[in-house]
Amino acid sequence: MDIPEKILEINQRLSQSILWKLQREAYCQFGIDAWNQFGVPSYITSNSYTAKSYANVVLGYFRDCIAQSAIDLKHPIYLLDLGAGTGRFSYFFLNELTKLLSSSSLPKIKFCYVMTDIVSSNIDFWQQHPYLKTYFEDGLLDCAYYHHAQNEPIHLMYSKTVLTKETLINPLVLICNYFFDTIPQDLFRYNDGELEEGRITLFVDDEDNISKDPSVINRLQYRYSYHPISHSRAYYEKQELNVLLNSYSQMFDNCPFLFPVGAFQVLSTFIEWSKSRLFLLAGDQGLCTAEQIRQTGDPKLSLHGSFSFPVSYHSIAAFFHQKKGRAWLTSFSDPAFVVLAGVLGIDNTNETDLAFCEFIDNFEPTDYFKLVSLTEKEWPVPPLDHILLLIKLGNWDANVLHTFFSVIRHAIPLASENQKQLLRATIDHVWEHFYPIGPSTGAFILNLGVLLFEMGNFAEAKLYFERSLQISGSNIQVLKNIAACQQKLENQ
Repeated sequence: MDIPEKILEINQRLSQSILWKLQREAYCQFGIDAWNQFGVPSYITSNSYTAKSYANVVLGYFRDCIAQSAIDLKHPIYLLDLGAGTGRFSYFFLNELTKLLSSSSLPKIKFCYVMTDIVSSNIDFWQQHPYLKTYFEDGLLDCAYYHHAQNEPIHLMYSKTVLTKETLINPLVLICNYFFDTIPQDLFRYNDGELEEGRITLFVDDEDNISKDPSVINRLQYRYSYHPISHSRAYYEKQELNVLLNSYSQMFDNCPFLFPVGAFQVLSTFIEWSKSRLFLLAGDQGLCTAEQIRQTGDPKLSLHGSFSFPVSYHSIAAFFHQKKGRAWLTSFSDPAFVVLAGVLGIDNTNETDLAFCEFIDNFEPTDYFKLVSLTEKEWPVPPLDHILLLIKLGNWDANVLHTFFSVIRHAIPLASENQKQLLRATIDHVWEHFYPIGPSTGAFILNLGVLLFEMGNFAEAKLYFERSLQISGSNIQVLKNIAACQQKLENQ
């Protein structure tokens, strides 16, 4: 169908599409509101359950490194969180890792967790966040600008350290949640053994507004076309990528497949900087098996304020194997969200293997997410005991308590004293695993105070109402609640 007046671009190689420019501009324009207001997904990668799982796998990797004398204890290990967004995952992860290291038998390991982003306002938000202040001051946390195509050194803003091949003494840890699915990929198809390049055409239905502003993302429509490539054996400058690409000629004949060239660019840079001593933990919507790739067909462009494509973790695992490393994928991977771990530079990975199996594969982040979703959809009024167990399973996940607040509130009048005691303890644990990202989150703390008030715990309720004020600012209803608590306490 000929609709040139609606076209944004036509038959463009996917990795060169205007999509990626729109993506960057969207994140820069939205800032923290990308997650508060514009619907960019983050829950599955930004909850305390996922953070605890990742921290235990990193601890397993540290154990393997120590056992093989692969860490110089005089220098820090840098953990780079690429595209850290709100900083919520970073905060939860730091809480868990510091707790694990303090109680482990490992020698004292120096580490510095580095949050990175392309959005300066996000970096400013982290630096001003009161929950991160102590970690910055203790030298356990730093932040930096980082773009996926960046080859320049990374300048840490708090310590003023510059990360280069020369300054990275120890192995490097990369954490990439919802990162690889938002940076450039290529699309291919082998047609009877001959490589074809997938190209994308972008258009919108609104003929009067085909602006290339990021606001157009949610209205995008697209189609693909495939074009023969005469130089398939030397498509990329790096021969290792051509070898990997051409290995798919039989595996995916007459089947479209994405090739995560942006991810390979990132990994190649950090492999060079770390002198091939790298540990990766990454999670995205993605495809782990050849069968999943064959069944997918043309890739879906997911629109959510920004956009994302599924990532071929099958290819990323093969990339690690090609470099004589190890890669782990989950046994029952769901394309909605998968986790990969990859390691280069150490021979024995027994502890990493064990930790990945125990803390990722046995009950992975997407399993927990499904359990919460199923409880909400299939069981509108779950028992109080079930909800409290679900919160505990999620490492005191605040989102679950928020989701079932009304159910919990209505259950209080009939709750036993033991149930109320458990709910009070749960509220305190949830508070310890809470990270506000804006004034609106003060309403959640207000709800915690409401639950305590209705259980007759007026002093504790007053404390939570005061905490709500600190986050969201002056609020007449909260002030009335504080006054009601004070009156109850005076009448006791």
